[in-house]
Amino acid sequence: MAKSRRILSVLLAVLMVLTLVPAGMFSMASAVSEDEISTASVGLDESFLERPNINISSTAVIRTAASADSQAAGTTIVKATDSGLPELSGEKASGFYAGETPKNPMVVFTSDKALKAAPTITCSNAVLTFTAADNGVYTDGVYTYSWIVSGSNVTATKLDFEVGYTYEYTDVNGKTVTKTYTAYATSAVENVAQPGGVSASRYRSWHLTAHACDRKEKVEYIARIVGANTFGTFTDTTTSGWSRGYWDFNSKSFTTVSGTADGYGQVRFDDHSKEGTQNVNTANDANRPVTVAYVDRSMVSLSNFRFTITDFLERTDKYSEYLIDEFKLVPGAVTFDENTPDNNSANEQLVPVKPANYNESTGKYETVAGGTITIPFSGTTYEKEATTLDNGNKSVFYTVIVSFGAKYNHITRARSAINLNII
Repeated sequence: MAKSRRILSVLLAVLMVLTLVPAGMFSMASAVSEDEISTASVGLDESFLERPNINISSTAVIRTAASADSQAAGTTIVKATDSGLPELSGEKASGFYAGETPKNPMVVFTSDKALKAAPTITCSNAVLTFTAADNGVYTDGVYTYSWIVSGSNVTATKLDFEVGYTYEYTDVNGKTVTKTYTAYATSAVENVAQPGGVSASRYRSWHLTAHACDRKEKVEYIARIVGANTFGTFTDTTTSGWSRGYWDFNSKSFTTVSGTADGYGQVRFDDHSKEGTQNVNTANDANRPVTVAYVDRSMVSLSNFRFTITDFLERTDKYSEYLIDEFKLVPGAVTFDENTPDNNSANEQLVPVKPANYNESTGKYETVAGGTITIPFSGTTYEKEATTLDNGNKSVFYTVIVSFGAKYNHITRARSAINLNII
């Protein structure tokens, strides 16, 4: 019993000492991170490191071209739309963008606290130029810094950005604390988009005896399937058929790329024929362009994905009204002719959205000479007919058929097709 009392007395004495001694006389060792102040002893009344809440982002995909104002592939960073279409200066630029706007590639950094100085930005794997766009603008509780990214001879497939920033404050003990940090962001690098498409030109000439003159009736258009994460190619990539390359919206002419035109996806059709609608690339062969679209499976519906067609004849006579006479969606990569029917299942899966220039009474998409018609897709069930590839991705094909030309029936039209492969 006496032993128990002695133990109890010792415990009470220790408790009394702990109660009377000020807490500040005790120190404790603590592990600190690389970005925190390392101290041998931290008083219990001393605050821990204060640092700003920051956010950093960069353009997801930075686009390169042969030069500014060019559609050709290259190594110069350019402004581009979300679909990867480069900024152009020609009068047809708005038709080329098909509803989008080119943007500068950017790095954006925000902080909820004022920094000691403006942050610095570098790229660890390329020589680039950074032009400040926002320099500490304070809005809605955050300070924003941003830079436009530019450069040439960029061959990297990604760009690694580093933003250094310094924060300074006075702690509760009156000590000035200065600390420098680094934030990181990465952008992918790809050539400007080369969507699959058909550049079609045809005419017929006939003699007006009563007026002793010759007349030509023509059609000239470029049809494309564009959208985010889309790439142009051809059904047969090993052999060349018609001219391959891209329709230049600045020069209003077709630019032929030598060989099988790897990395491009447009073909050129030229013909002189009789009146009426002429079938163009009917076979599923080397003359059939393909747009491959990589879709984010976390998104339910197709986004920023559309068919677009632009007229380049620009007539000023009474035959200056143009239209899409037929717009058909067919499952699979198929051949076609004038009797190929529009497919209900394909329409239900892709859900083309009728634009403002759709005429409900005639069921036609109408425009004026030089105009553009854009038909977005908003489908959610396009995977219904998809097959599983060896790598686990799902793939589904459609054939998009269009007949385009002058509104008047006796003026020539051209019917063409683009294959669409959604992965």
